Amino acid sequence: MNRSLKQIAGIAAGIACLTATACTQLRVKDGGNLSPVSADTVAVVQDVQRYEPPVVPVMIRTKEERQCFLALHYWNDFDFADTTHFSKPEATEQALADYLYLLGEVSTDISRQGISLLLDKALTADSTMFAHFTGLLEHYLYEPNSPYRNDVAYIAVLEYITASLQISKTDKLRPAYQLKMIRKNRIGERTADFTYTLKDGSQRTLHGIRSEYTVLFFNNPDCEECRRIKAVLTELDVFVRNPAVTILSLYPDEDVELWRRTPYPDSWINGYGNADIDKLYDLRAIPSLYLLDKEKRVVLKNAPIEAIIDYLNQY
Repeated sequence: MNRSLKQIAGIAAGIACLTATACTQLRVKDGGNLSPVSADTVAVVQDVQRYEPPVVPVMIRTKEERQCFLALHYWNDFDFADTTHFSKPEATEQALADYLYLLGEVSTDISRQGISLLLDKALTADSTMFAHFTGLLEHYLYEPNSPYRNDVAYIAVLEYITASLQISKTDKLRPAYQLKMIRKNRIGERTADFTYTLKDGSQRTLHGIRSEYTVLFFNNPDCEECRRIKAVLTELDVFVRNPAVTILSLYPDEDVELWRRTPYPDSWINGYGNADIDKLYDLRAIPSLYLLDKEKRVVLKNAPIEAIIDYLNQY
């Protein structure tokens, strides 16, 4: 009866979210060349025996305290040295997905502590197990199409890896690059300025836009999901009939002629970016949406269009 928090708010439903087919175009930028790759559908975890985390002591009564206890003690009974876990990866993935859902219910500080404790246990037990868990954490927290995507939590993972004395410099190169990029344009910060070019050849800057809110829409004409979002942005009153909102559509790739041939609404600012865009913004996938306030501070980063609609409807 004290295991109820393990099943917080329908954790199993969280795994079901991973059936969502990746419909964005992924862009590989891990310190090497930028190139589009196809996205795989994330497998559903079904009918697996769940890992049983520790029982919450009966004297811990409030929901918040019980969540914190589990966040910090969740992996106490998991045998990280048991290599048979690799023969049943669904069970391990289920346990981690449940845990990440739990971390979403606690404070950032507790979440960071929990992630450090998890990685300590995995690294101490077995380097292969550590690689397995860090791979899963990247998959869930960093990949653009994951419903568990969480930059703050993944920063904790990357900071752990790059600070560890037990991990080689070579193995830190990719995490260090990811950390550098993920720290750019964080929520609440003023976003990086850049110059973009319009179809008439004139150039302007992001920070030069005077608007209460700016929707920054990185997109590619060949991207199906970009076309869906483009349709939403041209149909809903919260965008079309809202004088407080300006849409900057930006093409960040190399086929400028394709961009020139593609029609965009006259009410939008439609431009293409220069090579600096990929140095200034962590564009893991296309499309990518930012909502900026009047001072060009980031309100929402890499957000689903639905989140931007909800925010603006409250404005």
